[in-house]
Amino acid sequence: MRAYQAAIEKAKQELKEVRAQIGVLTAREKHLDGFITNGELLAKRRTRSEAHSEVPLRTRAQATPKQLPLVSDGNGNGHQREAWQNMVEAINKTGHPMTAREIVEALERMGTPVHGEFQRENVRATLNRKKDVFERVAEGLFGLRSWPANQKAVPQEAIH
Repeated sequence: MRAYQAAIEKAKQELKEVRAQIGVLTAREKHLDGFITNGELLAKRRTRSEAHSEVPLRTRAQATPKQLPLVSDGNGNGHQREAWQNMVEAINKTGHPMTAREIVEALERMGTPVHGEFQRENVRATLNRKKDVFERVAEGLFGLRSWPANQKAVPQEAIH
């Protein structure tokens, strides 16, 4: 009888792990579907605009990707990483959606301040540019795309 119970418990644990993997894969599937759909729309637009343009668009080999600035990782060890990675850490530490102002303040507390004259605007631009990482959950509030839906939920009174 104990062997059956042990086997059943093992099967339950494995099923739980499989369901977690399915959830991750389902989220990835949705992300890829959206990427493909948006990519196809952009490709159609680009094809139409190329037909009307005398200047050909650069090929992928000719294009140079824009490098994001590296900043301190906040640990005083001389290591650097992209600024958006510090933003992920700041948002993750709070565990709830944040405004650009709150993110700037959290980064300052972490010892990784946002540089430049327009700090909030720089943060907003990064939030909007890295849509694969950040998600707008309400007007002016951002969380992490990887969070479960209940963590992204915003109380009605917090929405202004």
